[in-house]
Amino acid sequence: MLAWNNKGYALNQLGRFEKAIPTLVRAIQLDPTLVIALNNFGDSLRGLGRNEEAIATYEESLKLDPDNYSAWWGIGTCLYNLQEFEKVIKTADKLIDLDSENFLGWYVKASCQSRLGYAQQALENLKEAARLNPEASQQLAKTNPDFDHLRKDERFQVLMESCVGVDYATLKRYLKKKQWREAEQETARLMKEVIQKVTNSTEINRSAINLFPCVDLNTIDLLWRKHSDGRFGFSVQKEIYQQSSQNRDEFGKKIGWLIKDADGNYSWRSNSSFDYNSTTMPRGHLPSSLWAGEDVIWVEIAELA
Repeated sequence: MLAWNNKGYALNQLGRFEKAIPTLVRAIQLDPTLVIALNNFGDSLRGLGRNEEAIATYEESLKLDPDNYSAWWGIGTCLYNLQEFEKVIKTADKLIDLDSENFLGWYVKASCQSRLGYAQQALENLKEAARLNPEASQQLAKTNPDFDHLRKDERFQVLMESCVGVDYATLKRYLKKKQWREAEQETARLMKEVIQKVTNSTEINRSAINLFPCVDLNTIDLLWRKHSDGRFGFSVQKEIYQQSSQNRDEFGKKIGWLIKDADGNYSWRSNSSFDYNSTTMPRGHLPSSLWAGEDVIWVEIAELA
């Protein structure tokens, strides 16, 4: 019976739900207590849009295993397809009871609450989902129309900007006013704060950089690019770095970090000597590596962008 089930599962994965059904029915005939086959059969029916039949099949599975996460997930998905959002919320509560550390239950609950206009509850549950799996939660929420009701809500926007609860309001204000020095210093402070939240340490090293959340990095980069008309930001620096064949010195010269003195000798700028004059700063000049520490001049941009 497992062979029949496995074949049905494989067909489901290929989207061949009609073909999967006879093989899964055969598996269930051979062993009516085979929970995994019942779940896969439910998935086939759901894939064909036969949501009510799928729910009935998942319920048969739950009679054998009341705490089967896959069956509850299948029921929730079918109810969502039927736009029974209040019932989806109750199903999500069951998913959370079964595995409170899985972000999906919290995320689904938040999406349905948003759909129904329960803004406060939706934000609270989305925040919990983001705590458990920040990048997945935020990437899903950014494109999910269920959250369209919340897109103009400042609380939702803050959740989408940081997966560790960092507030970028001050950086936005400095950048909007073209206060480059202050924005640079605020970027340094924020990046140190993010690293400390992620690593529980103030030490900045390659390991810490590799753990820097993509969501927060993209937020900082987007803010710099937006308010500088595309002149500054990590992705701008990465582009220049690649155009320089990833040559450190060539890159430094292009963005004004490696400068020539009166004798024609090149040296790296210290953090205290960075140029914040809008008319003389070359493209990619900011943000600098100030955030990495007062004595650190160079951080390979490929590690960040």
